[in-house]
Amino acid sequence: AMASTNITGSNNLYDAYFAIQEVTLTETDRNISMSLKRPFALVKINTEDYDKPTVASKYLPKYYATEIEVPVSMSLVNGAVSETGTVTIQSNNRETGNIADVKATGELSYDYFFAGENQANLKDFTVTYSNENGKIVDYTFTNIPFRRNYRTNITGNILTKTGTIDVSID
Repeated sequence: AMASTNITGSNNLYDAYFAIQEVTLTETDRNISMSLKRPFALVKINTEDYDKPTVASKYLPKYYATEIEVPVSMSLVNGAVSETGTVTIQSNNRETGNIADVKATGELSYDYFFAGENQANLKDFTVTYSNENGKIVDYTFTNIPFRRNYRTNITGNILTKTGTIDVSID
């Protein structure tokens, strides 16, 4: 059993990686090279309207919640994702300090999901952003692509729901 560890912030020591390679060993084989990838896709949502006069500090979100249908299992033998399920995400423990992050960067949320090697689209999902005063906005995202070992960046005026959003995969 692994001892419990208090993890603060990002720490690649506790990250997950995955690789598949078929190897035929001979007597002279000493090393095998392999490219490790994360088995996840990262979906990151940023708002560009956090500094608008209509979005006062009291309208900056501390929490977000969504239900999203995504793959919930992956074969370690062949890397295939399978069995989709509805996953509920409730981020009710964001620190007040994250409001400074929203003010500085526009970052609203980011989540990791199992994903396949080929690009696919997430089913439409709605994210509710709120703070201690209640709901700020619901935003429905449609046709959002995601892919294993890539980051999907969603950027737009999420809080005021004006204009269009930009989606890119890095």
